[in-house]
Amino acid sequence: MKGAIHRRKVEQRKPLSREQVADFARALEGYATYRTNVVALRLMLLTFVRTVELRAADWCRNPPHGCDDGVICQKKRGDEL
Repeated sequence: MKGAIHRRKVEQRKPLSREQVADFARALEGYATYRTNVVALRLMLLTFVRTVELRAADWCRNPPHGCDDGVICQKKRGDEL
């Protein structure tokens, strides 16, 4: 039975570059649709992350800024947590 069903190779979508995200946000403002849709898309831009980005994020166990456990840390160049 092995090989009886052939699957196509999965092509993953590449993330948008910073310039592409900025272009998309600007284009959203001129898009002719309900304002609710524009607001929802902007909210998605600000809050949604790709699964791989979430898994690869640097999670803090004892964040220095006093937030709850499990916060994604943002490292500055040269800083150690």
